[in-house]
Amino acid sequence: MYISQIKDCNLGPISQVDIAPSFDINGNPRPLIIVGENGSGKSTFISNIVDSFYELAGRGFQNALHTGEDGNGYEFYKIIRREKPSITQTELAETMNLSRRSVQTIMKALIDEGIIERSGSKKSGTWIVK
Repeated sequence: MYISQIKDCNLGPISQVDIAPSFDINGNPRPLIIVGENGSGKSTFISNIVDSFYELAGRGFQNALHTGEDGNGYEFYKIIRREKPSITQTELAETMNLSRRSVQTIMKALIDEGIIERSGSKKSGTWIVK
């Protein structure tokens, strides 16, 4: 399976992207090189591609994603990583329409599995996705 087209918009500093990777005469993909200044959105772009594969794998395979007991771990990962690394557990509970206790349970599982860690104080710290 190869990616034949990538379209997305509003990826941090990238307002829109539309890429159709090229293939050789045998149908094999040619290398795609992404170049840009620091802060131009290269990592965010690649992260979105990887996230798409995780989401597709999660639909086809039960064990493809790191999730909490109720299956929400990956969603937590996306919110913490992309949207707001400084989010509080209360804000996360409101965003995902869960109880704060459920959020605490899922966060503990993600910390125990080494997927996320807290940096800084409880009030002004941020979550880091490893």
